[in-house]
Amino acid sequence: MAIQKILSATLPVILLLTSVTAAEETVVMIEVQAGDHLREHTPVFLQLPAEVADDRQLVMQRVEDRLRIGIQRIEGDTPIIAWMIEKPLGVGLSRKYKLLAVDRVVDRVPTMVTVKQDDRRLVVNVLGEPVLAYNHAVIESPQGIDPVYRRSGYIHPIYNPRGQSVTGDFPPDHAHQHALFLAWVNTTFGDHAPDFWNQAGKTAIIRHSTIIGTPVSGSVFGGFQVQLKHTDMTDPKFPLPVLLEDWAVRVYRVKDFFLFDLESRQRCAGKVPLTINQHYYGGLALRGSHQWFSEKNATALKQLTAANPSAEQLAEAPLLRDYLTSEGKTWHDGNQTRARWVDMHGSIDGMPSGITVMSHPGNHQAPQKVRLHPTKPYFCFSPMADEDFQITPGEIYISRYRFFVHNGTASAAASERLWNDYAHPPTVLISKIENK
Repeated sequence: MAIQKILSATLPVILLLTSVTAAEETVVMIEVQAGDHLREHTPVFLQLPAEVADDRQLVMQRVEDRLRIGIQRIEGDTPIIAWMIEKPLGVGLSRKYKLLAVDRVVDRVPTMVTVKQDDRRLVVNVLGEPVLAYNHAVIESPQGIDPVYRRSGYIHPIYNPRGQSVTGDFPPDHAHQHALFLAWVNTTFGDHAPDFWNQAGKTAIIRHSTIIGTPVSGSVFGGFQVQLKHTDMTDPKFPLPVLLEDWAVRVYRVKDFFLFDLESRQRCAGKVPLTINQHYYGGLALRGSHQWFSEKNATALKQLTAANPSAEQLAEAPLLRDYLTSEGKTWHDGNQTRARWVDMHGSIDGMPSGITVMSHPGNHQAPQKVRLHPTKPYFCFSPMADEDFQITPGEIYISRYRFFVHNGTASAAASERLWNDYAHPPTVLISKIENK
């Protein structure tokens, strides 16, 4: 089945009631409507109307208390501004903002989210605390692990707000699972069958290709864009480019937990399509902390599941980590079920922590099936779990995910609220534009 997934950026509905010419100072009155969901720590985006899309300075205030709100401009053919709803906005309520475009120097809102680049990584910090690192250099296999597992073009570590890594890289049991990565397993490319997931087979590789543009630091978010190259290595003397993949990563200004987005855009590198064959795993994957796995624990879980356990025995399973899905599934009953989000959690240095991965409802086969490994701390969203699909020349296959990294135990209510922010963003209305 050939598909084309073109998803625009999540932009609010905009209602223009007046139209005026630009002046020294222009005021735009904005209303944000919560709709059916509580809004807190919620990213909001607004396409700038032409009247204020020039090079004047922009200042935003919250009308109810005249508090200045940090905004960030996203350049493009149609400029966009972003800000955060931090003060809770209840179900069915609305909040008004005043956006001013002024022809004078104004104090800048401090940069809250920074991206720093070195010869190995892009590192994103929120208020000085590390959130994640993207490895653009090839990371060599640790001592004792086959060099075939060396890899670039993935995210590790991902930190919780305590500064602990919730991801693992080069795990000895499955050294090809590199923290946060995206790879297809069972594919057809011409008369070849490259496997981009299982590196030991040496039939394909994924490598970082280039950093696109300049990484962005700002008062609302920081982020970067990179390109990865997927190559067929069936005949190592004649490597064949298969896919070019662009990642856009955006980390938001939230300090109580961490929140970031990943958008992947895949397109054919040449004129040959890639068929992703039906398979029970593959796609966007996450390998959890090394502290969430031991061979002894894995053996105990295997023995338990082989013994047709009762509900009471399952509830008392000796877990180092567990999952919680949007449908209430866990480690023993969630594998190969559909989920809007999955939280993987466990203790790190004796303290509970976890990470929720949210799949956008516009993704192919959403809600996608998930592979929840019963004995290892890893899962993936697998859009090919039920049927093949194809990426063909001239098409773009887009997949989007949001990540919520938290201290403490998993909370279905928190993950569900944040997923609703992602899937059903608040409505933004422009009620008036006038010159002063």
